[in-house]
Amino acid sequence: MELTAERRKETGAFYTPYRWAELAMYYVERIVPDCGGYRWRDRPFVFYDPAAGEGALLAAANDHYGGCLTAGTTLEAEDVAILRGKGVVIAGQSDFLSDKPIRGIVPAPVMAAAMESRLVVLTNPPFEDAPAGRYEGMRRRYGTANKTELFISRILHELRPVLLCSFSKLGVLTGARNGAWRRATGLMDRIVPGGCFVCRSRTWPGLRGDFPILFACYSGIPGCEGETRRSITVDVWERPPEELTILREMN
Repeated sequence: MELTAERRKETGAFYTPYRWAELAMYYVERIVPDCGGYRWRDRPFVFYDPAAGEGALLAAANDHYGGCLTAGTTLEAEDVAILRGKGVVIAGQSDFLSDKPIRGIVPAPVMAAAMESRLVVLTNPPFEDAPAGRYEGMRRRYGTANKTELFISRILHELRPVLLCSFSKLGVLTGARNGAWRRATGLMDRIVPGGCFVCRSRTWPGLRGDFPILFACYSGIPGCEGETRRSITVDVWERPPEELTILREMN
């Protein structure tokens, strides 16, 4: 679905370019087998995107893990058919930041996977602050009005996946404004080494300006966090690689 400028401004939504989604899955693929002792071939993961849009991240998951169970929910009714057309097994319309209980928003198979430590969340939530008067329950619960931070908080505290793998502005880790929220979430200590890269917003259709976009993988279960961190190491990409097969050969 083509997002109008008005709808983009209203929701903060924009679609993930497939080439960046594909690179993100390369990073996920490197670390998923080592987190929490679970291996894809021994015990299958469910991949869920609560801000799925047209499903670029879930399509990339299907391409990398072939035949995995993917699930996505999205604000836009028109995107549900697009998700299904891309092979997303469970697709529906819902607002992840609704004040409803999480079980009333997330598909039942996703909740079951979370309870069994088989859930990986892949997402690219909106970067904007919520408008005044919206999501008041979520704001009070997590102490922020920023939609990215609300998504991350709800995923980590209510879904509790094995991994949260998310795009965001780099400021989610570096901003002075959100320091109290970051400490309350334990975000720096949840970062999984080897699962982070930064790219530039100018390579994303629909985004204005030139600012750093972070992709990072965060632990969602006790025992996978590292020591208290003040810094992390990230790869920097000016543009997506032409061939991911070359990357695999180099590593």
